[in-house]
Amino acid sequence: MLIPLTAHFDASGTDNAQKVFAIGGWIAEVDQWSRLRCDWKKMIEEAPFRDDVKKKDRIFHASDLEYRKGIYEGWRDDEKQTFQGRAYGIVEDYELFPFSAAIVKADFEALKIRFSELPHGHAGNYFMWTFHHVMAQVRKWLEAQHKDVNVHYIFERGQLGDGQVQDSLKRIADDAAERELFRMREWTFAGKELLPLQTADLWAYESYKQMVNRNLGMQTHPIRYPYRRLHRTEYERFQVYYDRDNLPALIAEYRELYEKSGRPRD
Repeated sequence: MLIPLTAHFDASGTDNAQKVFAIGGWIAEVDQWSRLRCDWKKMIEEAPFRDDVKKKDRIFHASDLEYRKGIYEGWRDDEKQTFQGRAYGIVEDYELFPFSAAIVKADFEALKIRFSELPHGHAGNYFMWTFHHVMAQVRKWLEAQHKDVNVHYIFERGQLGDGQVQDSLKRIADDAAERELFRMREWTFAGKELLPLQTADLWAYESYKQMVNRNLGMQTHPIRYPYRRLHRTEYERFQVYYDRDNLPALIAEYRELYEKSGRPRD
């Protein structure tokens, strides 16, 4: 029997001033998402938003919540923690599997990669690199599944590189072999009014913070509570981090493969 899955993804670190970029999200059976939406909707409805925050704007947004800004301005610390804890608890209640990829922007830019130096499926910018590698983790996970599944991929619209990401998803959908590798049923871009994208926001932000804490500080930071709470040992190999220690060798490998292909450079 064919089992329909849906994967929701969001990005974190999209501001130019932020030093890390990450994409994260979860995959689950359609029934899991349907039941999660009911719990998440109830959580949003019962949250202590100010009266001036319109209903359509009442969402879970991890980074703004962390610093109690925007729609969370004026929240007490206990209100913030209760809202966060309830969101983590809902995620724990369902059979969701996470994926993430994160990169230190300056480390990628320092390599001065040209588009023509990378094989099909990559691009010479950090957001497409991250997209490609989070999709590679999904593909790796799908290959290990002993079930007949197909996947609806949903990304939040309005993120950095939307056009290139859509072009890449379209190429996968239009190529029968690629479509089968990713078990792609369809793909969509949507806003955060789609409640499961708010769970993707949560994991994208925690993956972003994990990369910031392990690579950019002057000392080793403890792993954040939400990451520790939601993480499982079996998730580890599907969360990937790229920086000055592992990017150069990987780029060199791609360049060698590209040159062996005989395709001309720009």
